[in-house]
Amino acid sequence: MLNPTGPDRKPRRARLSWVSVALIQAFVIRMLVDALVVLVLIVLVWVVLGVGWDVWVAITTRSPEGFKSLSIELLTVFVFIELFHSLSEYMRFQRVRVTHLLDASLAFVLREVWVGMYGGHLDSASMFALAGLVLALGVVRTLAVVYSPGERAAELAEANEVEAQAEANEIEAQARDSAHRASPR
Repeated sequence: MLNPTGPDRKPRRARLSWVSVALIQAFVIRMLVDALVVLVLIVLVWVVLGVGWDVWVAITTRSPEGFKSLSIELLTVFVFIELFHSLSEYMRFQRVRVTHLLDASLAFVLREVWVGMYGGHLDSASMFALAGLVLALGVVRTLAVVYSPGERAAELAEANEVEAQAEANEIEAQARDSAHRASPR
């Protein structure tokens, strides 16, 4: 019996190439991030509805507990906004920016400080630890902004554009002056 693939050939097996694996990986990551965005949006809407309820309770009862709950819920909204912002930036640029993660971390830590202070279960050692954490996150965020290659490139491009515009304005003013001098009076 003759081999249809030829005497020396072995039958081909379907193999995934690296390109296929990368495409599958990108698709799965995209689906996971999309699911996370939807989940964060649902939680954000839920928390905003909770804030609305807390506003109603705080206004109608005029108790300090209502205002405490309202402030904690507002801080929770800020945490979820930062998470949503981080996810949307990841979807747009396919990378996570350190500054967005630090913003979300700062919002979360500040929320925990607020909850601990309102709850009265935050002792001085915990307060100093959280204050040190806020300070460290603030310093790292500042350094990330100052030494960010993308930020610096954007600043340099903007500075070059301003410089070029100033030179163009100067050349235009000189041309206007020379045209004004050359015109007969």
